Amino acid sequence: MKKRWFERETPLTERAGPVLVRWFQRAERLQFVSIRRDPGTGTERPGLCFTVGIRDLAGSPRAICLVEKALAQARGSSNGDGGCNMSE
Repeated sequence: MKKRWFERETPLTERAGPVLVRWFQRAERLQFVSIRRDPGTGTERPGLCFTVGIRDLAGSPRAICLVEKALAQARGSSNGDGGCNMSE
């Protein structure tokens, strides 16, 4: 059976609080996974998962701008605009 995109590579992974961020570079996908604690066992388990296809974003300059704005704010940028113009 053919492997699916997430089985063909090991992603770069970073934990940011209750969120796991995974970058699948060859597949061009950025994934966010919420981590929850199982109340019965106390173990951490993956919860909701959201995957963004980079090629999908490439077709929308405004979508890229929104992502840049969010990243600029996360970095603590004073203007928080990420250098993009939403009026484009």
